[in-house]
Amino acid sequence: MLPVLTERWPQAVASLARTAEHLDEAQGLLDELAQMDLRAADQPSPFPWLHLPSLALAPLRELSDARQRNALRHWLTPLTRLPDSDHWAGWHSLRDAKEDAQPLWRLADGELQRSGERLWWLPATWSEFSDASLSWPDPQNPLVLPGNGQLKITGIPPAGPLQVRYRQGGEVIDVPGRGRRDLKRLLNESGLPGFVRGRLPLLYRDEQLLGVPSAAGRWAVPSEGWQLQWMPQTCDQGLS
Repeated sequence: MLPVLTERWPQAVASLARTAEHLDEAQGLLDELAQMDLRAADQPSPFPWLHLPSLALAPLRELSDARQRNALRHWLTPLTRLPDSDHWAGWHSLRDAKEDAQPLWRLADGELQRSGERLWWLPATWSEFSDASLSWPDPQNPLVLPGNGQLKITGIPPAGPLQVRYRQGGEVIDVPGRGRRDLKRLLNESGLPGFVRGRLPLLYRDEQLLGVPSAAGRWAVPSEGWQLQWMPQTCDQGLS
């Protein structure tokens, strides 16, 4: 079509080239604005051991809708294929949901979840783990959790036989100085995001819950000279 255009409008090619330059310059300005807005939202996570991209929501709330979308496009570009214009309604639902609603926004290569006033990116591989119980015959060595990192005991391990299970609901644990406490309430106190709780490995001896990883609740296991340490699975998409 260019020969026809240039025959009718001899300056068409030059005009198109100039328009492309202007668009490129405008995109550069949008990228700079996104980086500035994201710096305000890139506040330290309360769970630095949880290797997932996250942003503070409050600084984003202060922006116009257009600047919110611009910042999120910039942040999400290396993580997932971006949604079309109609799909951005999911962002508004996520942003405006009540604090205790635990909303999520599904995207092509994962999902954006909100926990309290923080946004978390969960790649599609996040849900690929087995929640089956595991025996731990040699607690002197770390236990590999399929799709969920590994668990180790520092100090002298408790006498066995030991088993690792995942939450079913109704768990109770002895907390030094506080007596027996409901695990759900302890997790609520810790502020641990809901999407992590189902992956939290719990140490059992027979039917007794002995310990919960210290990273999960900021409380100690019964003071017997040992402690659990959970190193969650790291994810792809640029995460170390």
